Amino acid sequence: MSLVIQHARVFDGPHSTAVRIQNGVIAGFDARVEAGDEVVDARGATLLPGLIDAHVHLLPGAPHQALSFGVTTELDMFTKPDLLVRLRSSGGADFRSSGIGATAPGGHPSAMYAPIPYVEDPEAFVEARIGEGADYLKIIYDRGSRYPVPTLDRPTVEALTKAAHARNLLVTVHTTTCVAALDAVEAGADGLQHLPMDEELPDELVQALVAHNVFVTPTLATLENVFQGAGGATMLADPHLSPWLGGFWKAALTQVPTGWTDIGYDRALGNMRKLIDAGVELLAGTDVPNPGTVHGASLHRELELLVQAGLTPAQALRSATEAPARRFGLTDRGVVAPGKRADLVLVDGDPTQRITDTRRIKGIWRAGVGYDRQAFPGSEHERELITALKAQVDKVLDALPALLKEEEVIREDDDALLGYLRPCPDGTWLPCTVFGYPLGPPSTRDDAVDLVHERGLAVLAERWQVRDGDEWYACVIQEATRQKVRVQVVDLGHPRPYAVLELRGDQLRPGATSPVS
Repeated sequence: MSLVIQHARVFDGPHSTAVRIQNGVIAGFDARVEAGDEVVDARGATLLPGLIDAHVHLLPGAPHQALSFGVTTELDMFTKPDLLVRLRSSGGADFRSSGIGATAPGGHPSAMYAPIPYVEDPEAFVEARIGEGADYLKIIYDRGSRYPVPTLDRPTVEALTKAAHARNLLVTVHTTTCVAALDAVEAGADGLQHLPMDEELPDELVQALVAHNVFVTPTLATLENVFQGAGGATMLADPHLSPWLGGFWKAALTQVPTGWTDIGYDRALGNMRKLIDAGVELLAGTDVPNPGTVHGASLHRELELLVQAGLTPAQALRSATEAPARRFGLTDRGVVAPGKRADLVLVDGDPTQRITDTRRIKGIWRAGVGYDRQAFPGSEHERELITALKAQVDKVLDALPALLKEEEVIREDDDALLGYLRPCPDGTWLPCTVFGYPLGPPSTRDDAVDLVHERGLAVLAERWQVRDGDEWYACVIQEATRQKVRVQVVDLGHPRPYAVLELRGDQLRPGATSPVS
């Protein structure tokens, strides 16, 4: 028995044809109808590959909600392995995951997931993620952020990327600043998550993205909510979405985060247009379940925002189908073609002309099996998703006091500056040098204070390494403040041995003989 979808306008395929589906795959464009075949008349409708959301965070029940809006694959960007094991047998949308992302002790997103393993040895970290079933590596790197959250240093990002690529893992990097994005590209990242917007994208960054063929997942649906407020609420008036959203989800779509609105969504759109004009490949991802987003539904808003930013409707559709499938190695999906997995969405109208027609869903198939959109509302999957989301929000709220703490300055009795204590979301403190380099792992406040007193000044006299261009050279510190560090090169391999350099603290790392790790 086969499924035959007749008279369909096929996106990125024959203009109007019949699609035959057998054993979960597309058998071909064959209009023949045999005894026992199920036939769908798709006159006036468009058949799309199943949509792919290229940036989500999974929760119990989330794949079922995603599937109810035509999202047949979700690319998860940070989830604990025990949940992944559970979800793999629960049905709903298919997914791939990074598992635990690589972040600094107490860094983002510890508030939501602590306790988690942090990066101590990059190769060991990558091996552990592979052992847990990760499909790719995600790195969180927030250098230059105006929010004092601990972050990895560039050498660690480089080492993680090298280790992942040696094991054939794609590397995607969370960045929120232009300086961090450029570091990530130069370190070899395959893609960036989020759209840097702390400043106008410098030409150097745009050129590097093009030269290295790096994709960007801008997550406009979340950025719109964060920086402009309640973008998700615009979906509530759409009769093709609202009937599938219960009261809890309608309230979720109207949540308005506060505190970041001064950055401005206009800058984000300006940076998007620079990427589009340069030909940087964009993937459609929502960063759900951030405030104002819902699994599945928000991808339709993301597509609309991508078109508003300057993509054609067809380009936006590819950003949620063929492009993420190709970039993440999902060779069995993303296009309507013989031999491909029959993940399909049938929509009224023509979304290549009007992108919001993706919301006019008539049919959804995952691996050739039809999905009943009425199955999710009121189901056990919806109840467990609501419960899990409420628990996650509570966890973030519990961590806010630590997140809102300011760094503590540690001084000697004579007022000499020794270093800083940086608060971490899990309630621990990260001891740092006077220029912000970690002296050790997060610990209790008393232990962190003791370490700053013991090592804060002594470590400045030890051997360090400075990054000059792409190379690292031995140096000694002459002067160190939070704003800048002056060092003298003592490495005969340097083009200018004994040169004095002024630089940022993140261009330094402990030398081979230093006990600091």
